[in-house]
Amino acid sequence: MNRKVILRLLAVMLAIAAAITCYYALIPGNMGGRGGGIWHALAFVTLGFLSRLAFSRRSAIVLLIALGLFGALIEVAQGMLDLQRAMEFEDLIVDIVASVVGIAIGAIVLALYRRLRDRNGTEDSV
Repeated sequence: MNRKVILRLLAVMLAIAAAITCYYALIPGNMGGRGGGIWHALAFVTLGFLSRLAFSRRSAIVLLIALGLFGALIEVAQGMLDLQRAMEFEDLIVDIVASVVGIAIGAIVLALYRRLRDRNGTEDSV
């Protein structure tokens, strides 16, 4: 596969992960909404990882700011809407830390991929 196809596929995967995160974060708890540190961490490690891969040429700081804003918007929505959910600052901290972990894992995967690519002499770059 060429670079453009891979990046589009990763962007679609990222959009799906973001949609799933929004869905479970914003439906009422009694209807299956998910909350708590473990769920936040799982969601934002995934989002950070996919963000780093899909936007490999963007600064990690830009990705972290975007994911932090996404987490903040979720928390504000939980606080403002009548969802039987609570806006919690601790959840935002978990989102940011998990995003850093996901971005770091993505950076490691990219570095390993690039090293393998350079060793094998292939032309496609991600």
